[in-house]
Amino acid sequence: MATLSSDNLLLIVLPKQDSSSLKSSFFQVMDANGVHVSLSANYPRDRQQILSVEAEKLGIKLDPDAWAWLEQHHEHNLLAAKNSLMRVGDTFAEVDLIQVEHLYACLQDQSRYSTYDLSDALLNGNLAQAIKIFQYLVASGEPMSLILWSISKEMRLLMQLFEQPQNAMQIGIWKTKVSLYQQALRRLNPQAFLTWPALLLRIDAAIKGLGQENPEHLVQQAIASMCGQSLFD
Repeated sequence: MATLSSDNLLLIVLPKQDSSSLKSSFFQVMDANGVHVSLSANYPRDRQQILSVEAEKLGIKLDPDAWAWLEQHHEHNLLAAKNSLMRVGDTFAEVDLIQVEHLYACLQDQSRYSTYDLSDALLNGNLAQAIKIFQYLVASGEPMSLILWSISKEMRLLMQLFEQPQNAMQIGIWKTKVSLYQQALRRLNPQAFLTWPALLLRIDAAIKGLGQENPEHLVQQAIASMCGQSLFD
C-alpha cells in the first residue's frame, strides 16, 4: 500500500489480508489516498518460479523434493525462503544439486525463531516451547501485531476445521499439516473456542494502547489456551 504526495512516498507492507479487513475504514482511507497492490503468489508453481530465478542468480540447483521441503518450511514466505537459499548456497557451495538433507542440516540449527515456529509449537500443544519462542520474538523486536496475526490465523483455522472437518485444504490448511491440526482439535476443548474471539479483541486493543491490560500477558493467555492449558487456576 503506497500513499503519494508531491514530496513523499509512504510504503506500507502488510501480511495477507482477508476480505473483511480490506473493507475496513483503514483500507478505505488508504484506497482513497494511495494505491493498493497485492503481491501474493497464490500457487506453488508461481512461488517456485520466483525462487528459481533467485537460485539461478546464486548458482545453485535444488531437486524436486528439496523445493517441496523449502516451500513447506517457509509457508509462502518468499523472503525467508530466499534467505534460506542464500544460506544453503554459501554452506554447500561445492554441491551440484541441493537435496532435502542439505536444507535440513543448514537450517535446523538456526538460532532465530520465527512466528512459524510459534505456530508449530501451538499446534503441537507444547506450552513451554511456545512461551520460549514468544519471549524470544518479543526480545528480538518482532512486532506484537505480527505475533497476534499468527496466533489469530491458527485460531481461525482450528475453529473453521472444527465446523468443516472435511474441508481442511479448502480453508487454507496445507496438505502436509492436516493431521497436525486434526490432532490439535482432538486435544482441545471446543468450549475454549468461544473465548478466543473476545481474547483476540482484547489483545488487539492492548497493543493499540487502549485500556490498561498488558498485551504480552494476554498473548501468553492465548498461547496457553491454544495448548489446552490455563495460566490461572
